Amino acid sequence: MAYLYSDWITQLRKETKDLDKLYHQRFDGDASTTQFQVSTYPIKDDSYTVKINDVTQTEGTDYTLNKDIGLFEFASAPAAGGDNVSIEYRAVKLRDTDWLNVSNDAIDYFRDMFWTEEIDSTSLTSVIDQYDYDLTTLLTKVPVAIMSVEYIASGSTDWSDVCNYTNWVLFKDKNYLHFNKPFTTTGLKIKIRYLATYTQGSATTATFPVQAKWRLPYKYFCFAKFYERTVPDRIENVAMVNTLPTYLPPSMMTNLVEYYYRKADETARKIAPTKPAVSIQHLVS
Repeated sequence: MAYLYSDWITQLRKETKDLDKLYHQRFDGDASTTQFQVSTYPIKDDSYTVKINDVTQTEGTDYTLNKDIGLFEFASAPAAGGDNVSIEYRAVKLRDTDWLNVSNDAIDYFRDMFWTEEIDSTSLTSVIDQYDYDLTTLLTKVPVAIMSVEYIASGSTDWSDVCNYTNWVLFKDKNYLHFNKPFTTTGLKIKIRYLATYTQGSATTATFPVQAKWRLPYKYFCFAKFYERTVPDRIENVAMVNTLPTYLPPSMMTNLVEYYYRKADETARKIAPTKPAVSIQHLVS
């Protein structure tokens, strides 16, 4: 069964105690006010129910919501009445979208240390006298390193090492595969075995790509990002109730952020896999 971003985010929420809390607020309609601000936010995605005079309202038609600041805006002002506007919702410290972005930041941060091994034998074909092949448009994943390049010569069914025919190099900054000398025939199938960066997900329903054995540094990085984002709110709380022992001083919060960034780096260096050996290329005169 696929391990999804939503599964990963649920785990992060449990360990950072970013658990959603249920709130129910009522407001008086006055036939002119269209905006209603709830007291606690951000609001968790798909966790809210809005009613006017006990009639459920439809988001996008009857009202819009800014989840980050907890502002509900109605298309038409609710009729006058006492407590006739009802909003039930769940609030968190980070929305699912924020956790998704934080997780993708971790994937980008460790992009050269952790990878998947891929083999592509269908996307590339040779072009006569062409030196550079843009892998951004040809491969579905971004290479960290290329382990081998092979081709099938005309009239053959066997793969042959490109190094015996021409020389190649990966330009990572441009994501180009450069051949020197170029192929002298168009249409030859090219197979690339490469190490690819993890593909970032665009929704919580996407598969979280990091293998279980390598997730620990990603978790520490996400912890650091979480505390980094919540430091300003915690400092404000400390300023108001600095006598309560349940609140961490600002300096301790900052140290916590630095601790988890450092922990992420240290753990990654310890468990990062060693890249497979690459055969030495034989220069062709």
